[in-house]
Amino acid sequence: MSSQIASTFQLINFEDPEDFIAAVKKHDDSYMNFALGALQDSLGRGRSFGGGPRTLVAVSRDGQILATVTKVARDFSWIISIPREVIGTLDDSEKAAIIQLFVESLPTIIDPKSLDKLLGPSDYVDLFLERWVIHMREHGLNLKLLDPFFRSKVSYATVATLPVPNPAFNNYKISLAHTEEDKETLAHFYVQFLSSGPHQSTLEEARGVIANAVNSRDVWICRVGGVVTGYILTGRFTLRTVAIKNVFVTPSHRRKGIAEALVRAVTRYYLGADPRGFEGGPDAGPSDGKKEEVCLNVATEEAERLYKRTGFLFGAKDPLSGKEGWYASCWRGVEEAVVS
Repeated sequence: MSSQIASTFQLINFEDPEDFIAAVKKHDDSYMNFALGALQDSLGRGRSFGGGPRTLVAVSRDGQILATVTKVARDFSWIISIPREVIGTLDDSEKAAIIQLFVESLPTIIDPKSLDKLLGPSDYVDLFLERWVIHMREHGLNLKLLDPFFRSKVSYATVATLPVPNPAFNNYKISLAHTEEDKETLAHFYVQFLSSGPHQSTLEEARGVIANAVNSRDVWICRVGGVVTGYILTGRFTLRTVAIKNVFVTPSHRRKGIAEALVRAVTRYYLGADPRGFEGGPDAGPSDGKKEEVCLNVATEEAERLYKRTGFLFGAKDPLSGKEGWYASCWRGVEEAVVS
């Protein structure tokens, strides 16, 4: 890359999270939800992310934020995020210059050994970690690039993309979880949900996560015959967006439309869609206001088909903006290589 291209970018290290939020708030949409939503969750809503140092850096050009790399707490992955207005507009040399600026600057801000996992748009994650391994090796830290933990797609729904309410789903009672019995049931569900992923949970850890989420009114449940059969965990709340983080249905109740009923209900609720199209929810709308986008990520074609039916834009463009309604995502890491 030419030095002229590289010199057009500036790195900003935000020591105050409120300064970071102010700098990226005009990009508050589903493309920035991981970075902005995780940060705002870590600052409130009764969540515990393990404490530890927080890192919030961005690359800008002429005052415009082009990319961010963030870590909101010790127990949370590093995240690279690209605003929707930027993603897909940079050529290869510009993208490489941005990544190289991050790679060369971060070791002066953080302990390089703390950068172990990175989540974000697939092409940026892959390029960043490849460059990171090379740069660290040149500076005496021998790292190995790991295979991805998973690759997925991130998409969102808006009021304009929602299907009309379907009476077929009215048989399911969907409501916010609130009782101690709900919390215990959901803790077991949460352990099951994470059992097939790279990071599993003990029951005690799950109880803490679920208790915080239920107390924050972030967990929705479906009851069949009075029995809780599935749940949705929401999070990463920003002024304009919210994420569906977990969708789980007990094995004995799958393929009965419960997951679709939950997603339809929760999405309509947070978007302020009228009519609600489901029974059992709170009379009032979201306490911090309705959202413009509900986002989520999926790793299987089966789940993608379900979410398409509920208004998520996988493989499609946003009907209002004309921009892509999804992007490919990757969660990948590095580890110290064993020197024989």
